[in-house]
Amino acid sequence: MRFKIQPILIKDEKIMKTNFLKAAIFYEDLSQEIVSEVPVYTGYQFVGDVGGMLGLWIGVSALGIVQLIEFVLATTYTKARTKHTMLNDELVTLCQTQITETWF
Repeated sequence: MRFKIQPILIKDEKIMKTNFLKAAIFYEDLSQEIVSEVPVYTGYQFVGDVGGMLGLWIGVSALGIVQLIEFVLATTYTKARTKHTMLNDELVTLCQTQITETWF
């Protein structure tokens, strides 16, 4: 079954004005705006930045470890030298007292 659409012809202008709406649709601007997303970092830049930061932190850590070792060695050396100096001073004092006792 086919339907045939027949145009409606309304001859009365008053019916047209009260029952129908005239709409004017138009584009304000016919240009198109294309929006695209571009990543800020590529994969290689990201890996490079992460590697650079890791290198920096590892370098700082290595420097801290070297400074800690230097501090421990310097402290140990200073204490050993102080103890050695005290023993030498005691030895010198002991020798001086023995020399003085034997000569006089």
